[in-house]
Amino acid sequence: MGLFELIRRIDRRRWAPRLAGRLGPRLLRDYGASKFYTAGQIRAACIKCRLPRRHLSLAYAAFLPRPEFEKTASPAVRADYEALRGLVLRFTFRGEDYTFSPNPPDFTGGVGIEGGGHFSDSSAGGTE
Repeated sequence: MGLFELIRRIDRRRWAPRLAGRLGPRLLRDYGASKFYTAGQIRAACIKCRLPRRHLSLAYAAFLPRPEFEKTASPAVRADYEALRGLVLRFTFRGEDYTFSPNPPDFTGGVGIEGGGHFSDSSAGGTE
């Protein structure tokens, strides 16, 4: 591995958490819930989030299906789909896939208010 490749890998790792934390919510807010987005939507969201253009391949890998990624991404990174996607997904909440689906109308984010003003986390497996 050459020096240029090492610098590029370090830079990607530095920007992957920012991309994971900003881009997904922006796409959801601007275009609604979707498993994948178009390349144009991803580019527009990257601009709005002020993410560097040099990391567009990370965004494409996270939000485009493989066939679209291979058509859209530069030839230098087309073979890196899984590695780039894995890098971004590693920094999403609990490492989950970054696909979105609409929440039900009564969604409370896993936290409900029970009698007496106490909060109960539904994932804790019990009530107070």
